[in-house]
Amino acid sequence: MNDALAVLRDPATIRLRSAAITQAVADGRSGWFRLDRSRLDEVAERVATLTRERFPDGRIPFHSRWRHFEAGGVDRRALLDERLGHATPAERARAYFDVAVVSVLLDAGAGGAWRFREGEGDEAPFYSRSEGLGVASLRGFLAGAFAFESAEPLRADAAALRRLDARALAELFQVTADNPMVGLEGRAALLVRLGDALMAESGRSGLESRPGLMYDLLVAGGRSEVTAAEILGVLLR
Repeated sequence: MNDALAVLRDPATIRLRSAAITQAVADGRSGWFRLDRSRLDEVAERVATLTRERFPDGRIPFHSRWRHFEAGGVDRRALLDERLGHATPAERARAYFDVAVVSVLLDAGAGGAWRFREGEGDEAPFYSRSEGLGVASLRGFLAGAFAFESAEPLRADAAALRRLDARALAELFQVTADNPMVGLEGRAALLVRLGDALMAESGRSGLESRPGLMYDLLVAGGRSEVTAAEILGVLLR
């Protein structure tokens, strides 16, 4: 079973199966999708034009959760680093894994009506969609919302994730009748399942039951370099 899972999680397998699905669509064997390869050049030109308009200097930032943390031009990673203080590089890396994994899993369509207000007062900015979810989840992390022990707030623990519910997330995301969010219960259930998966992995590896254990799995044996395939494998596991 483990060997079969390893094969399914391998990037080469994923590419192979994706190619098979693409071919099936191209052959007209899909009841849901259609592929018109004659339009690919047009799509590529549209993407290239938009890219040149938005990034005329050619410096295109990575699309990632960390970019969403910079919404409004605020360097919130610096806030996290300041709070981490004299943490060792390993402790800092585990905290980065914790906040990134939890924040990404909370990032699904929130609906067009939801907004997150960062700060107090009339001048405090509002953020919506992925940027709002990113800012809200980072602020929650900084406040210890995903930590089991208040004495160690800058972490996400399986025990804390497993007890989260829709009410707790509603408070974190400032959800009210006038500021509704789509899928609140599903987000809470997803974090509970993440907690279950982390507990199971901790039982196998003996590591702390937190997303940061991925750092320890990746650098096991003193390795200083890991491949993208290895990162994907650990993440999927």
